[in-house]
Amino acid sequence: MTDRPILSRPGAFDPILVVSHPRSGTHLVIDLLRRQFESTRNWRWWGLPLDHLYLNLERLASPNRTFSNKLARKIVNRPRRALVKTHFEEDFSQSWVPEESTPPGPAWMDLLARSKVLYVVRHPMDVMVSYHQFMAGIEPAIASMSFSEFLRSPHRSGETDRLGWWQRHLIGWEARPDTLFLRYEDIVADTDTIVDRIGLWIGEVPIKLQPMLPPKVTSITQTRVDRAMRLSPSSTAIVADRMSFPAEDWSQALNDADKAWVNKRIGPLLRRFGYELSRTQASKAMPE
Repeated sequence: MTDRPILSRPGAFDPILVVSHPRSGTHLVIDLLRRQFESTRNWRWWGLPLDHLYLNLERLASPNRTFSNKLARKIVNRPRRALVKTHFEEDFSQSWVPEESTPPGPAWMDLLARSKVLYVVRHPMDVMVSYHQFMAGIEPAIASMSFSEFLRSPHRSGETDRLGWWQRHLIGWEARPDTLFLRYEDIVADTDTIVDRIGLWIGEVPIKLQPMLPPKVTSITQTRVDRAMRLSPSSTAIVADRMSFPAEDWSQALNDADKAWVNKRIGPLLRRFGYELSRTQASKAMPE
């Protein structure tokens, strides 16, 4: 029966649903939770994909890399508090990859309804730099685009451009009650305070393992080694091909006309989350 309740582990806590636009620091948060809160710690057998340490929601109905219902249930029932990751919009009608946008089934929607929702927001220009870098390694047409062209290019859903979908994604989740919003920049700059805030939110005392942040993965090779050699690697990060496609400095890549266009599109939303288009906020060296 696929409609029976998802959580079967006695004493299981409500899951945490980690939501973000792609390349916003999703895995930094997942790994921070795994590092600092005992209830979220998971494991998987050597060699299995790193997303067996949390549930990638989009994989429930992916045509190319589907998680079976049985496997997905195992993943969320191993730890006392399951971690679920998604890039879906708030109504679960659209994710960043159109072919992985089938909404979860009723039993999974019931689980999501009882989950605590944590949204990771990051300066949109840093998001777009990382997104451009990541997609360049997947789609040759994107590799030939300038950063300015990438911002204006159609989102994979075809309904708006890249920047427009970032805006729509954030505004949609912003309207959802009881969502905890964390800025990526604050997580990096003041991790101790953020971990305490999360602990109060979920009702769990953090471990305060030092260093507070998980170690940064610097290469695809390191990810492959961790996947093969460790039951529970400290990082689940999805690393872009940084050697072939170096990250740009958006403060230099955008001209005045580009910045005017960005401000016209998302200026109020930028400022609402404490961001601006300035040299001091161009942070290409910050960890993913």
